[in-house]
Amino acid sequence: MKLTNEQIISSIKSKYPEIYGGAYIENEKLNINLIGEVTNSELKSFIDNQDIIVHSVKYSLEQLNEAFNNISKSVSASIELNEKENKIIIYVDKESQDEIEKAVKNIASDDIVEFKENDNKGSIQF
Repeated sequence: MKLTNEQIISSIKSKYPEIYGGAYIENEKLNINLIGEVTNSELKSFIDNQDIIVHSVKYSLEQLNEAFNNISKSVSASIELNEKENKIIIYVDKESQDEIEKAVKNIASDDIVEFKENDNKGSIQF
C-alpha cells in the first residue's frame, strides 16, 4: 500500500526515533535520513515498499533538536536545524564568529555544527 509522505515520516519517526534523522523533499521524491545502515528487516521491508530515497547520516533528529535547543539558549545568533544536511547551521557576523564558536564548542560537537556568514538577506526590518 502506497502511503503519503506524511504517513511514511510519521511511521518511521514514531517507530524508530533513535535512528530517524529527518526528512525532506528533493526532485519531488521523499528523502529520509537514518543513522547507519538499515538492518532491521521490518524497516527495510517498509522502505522497499515505498517510493523513497534513504540516506545514511550521523545524527538522529532527537540529537539535532537537543543540540539546537542547547545552542539557542546559549548564543545570540540565527540558528537553523537543517535536516537535509543533518546539522545545525549558525549564521554569524565576522565580528562575533570567534566568540560564538567558543561558546558552541562547550555545548555541541564540531561536526554537528556549521558556521555560515550572515549576509543579512531576508532579514525583516521595521
